[in-house]
Amino acid sequence: MAFPVSRPGTLLDPLGGRHDILSGTVRACSGNIFEDDPLRLVRAVRFAAALKFRIEENTKCDILRKSSLLENVARERIRDEVFQILATPGIGDSLETLCATGLLARVLPLAGETAESIRCRIVRTSRVEALMDSLERNFPRDWHPFSRHLQRLIEGGVPLLSLVKLASFLFGEAARHPAEATCEMLRLGNRAGAELKTLLDSVSRIPAIHAGWMKDRVLYRFFRDLAPAGPELSLLPLSEGLVTPEQAERLVSYYFHAYHPSDRDLFLTGGQVMELLGIGQGPELGSYMELLREAESLGRVSTEAEAREFLLKNRLTRQGLVG
Repeated sequence: MAFPVSRPGTLLDPLGGRHDILSGTVRACSGNIFEDDPLRLVRAVRFAAALKFRIEENTKCDILRKSSLLENVARERIRDEVFQILATPGIGDSLETLCATGLLARVLPLAGETAESIRCRIVRTSRVEALMDSLERNFPRDWHPFSRHLQRLIEGGVPLLSLVKLASFLFGEAARHPAEATCEMLRLGNRAGAELKTLLDSVSRIPAIHAGWMKDRVLYRFFRDLAPAGPELSLLPLSEGLVTPEQAERLVSYYFHAYHPSDRDLFLTGGQVMELLGIGQGPELGSYMELLREAESLGRVSTEAEAREFLLKNRLTRQGLVG
C-alpha cells in the first residue's frame, strides 16, 4: 500500500490490504508466501493475536496444508515467535488457532495427545492467564511488585509471564519429561529451561507442604529449595485448586516481605561472619550463612547485634560447649 508522490490522495493497494485492515483480517497475499518463508506460518498467528484479527479461512486452510514446512525453520526463530504469542493477551484463542492449523504439535511436545486433552491444557492456560490479569484482586497487598516480577526477562526474548503460561499448558501427562522436550524443541537457554522445570516441579511439591503452609519455616525452605523462582510458583497451584486464594496470598506476601534470597540482604556479610567466627571460605561458611538467612526470614534475628549473638551461640552449640 502506498500513495504516489504525484497523486498523494490516491491509494495504491493492489492486494486489497485496506479492506483486510478494516475488516480485521490476516490473509496470505500470494500462493507461495509460506514456501518463501515458512516462519510466516506461525507469524500469521502472532499477527492475529497482537492485532485481535482473524485469519482468513483460505489462509488458515493453507497453513494447515503446509504446516510441515515449519520443520525447515531454525528452532530459534520459531521460539521467538512462540514467546511473542505467549506474551500477548488472549492466549486461549491463540492456542486454539495454533491447534486448528496443525502448528501446535510442531512447536511443543504433544505426540499422542488427544484433542480433548489439548483442549484441557488450553483451558488451564487461560485460567492462569486470567489470574495474572487480575493480580490486584487476588494479591491486593503485593500485586504491583508481583506484576513487575512477571514482566522481567529470564533470558533474551523470554519474559517470565510467558514461561508461566507455557508451564500451565505443559502441566499434566503430556510428555514424560515435558520441560526437557520443550527446551529441546524451542532451544531454550539454561536459565529459561531451569525456570520452566521449576514451575512444573513446584506443583508436585505443594501437597507435601500443604498442612504446614502457614508456617514461616515451611515457606522459607520452599523458596530456598526452588530458587531463583519466586511468587510465580503460586499461580499454577492456585489455578488447579491445590491451594486456596488465602494460602496463595500468604505465599506471595511472605516472598516479598520476609524472604531473604541473597547474602547482600543479611545483617552480616560473608566477610563479617568469617571474622566473627574465625573461619575461612568453604562449606562451613556456607552453612552459617544459610543458618543466618533462615533465622532472619523466620524473624528470630532482627538486628546486627542479634545476628552476631545467634551465630556465636550456634558455633558454641556445634562445638558441644552448650546444651
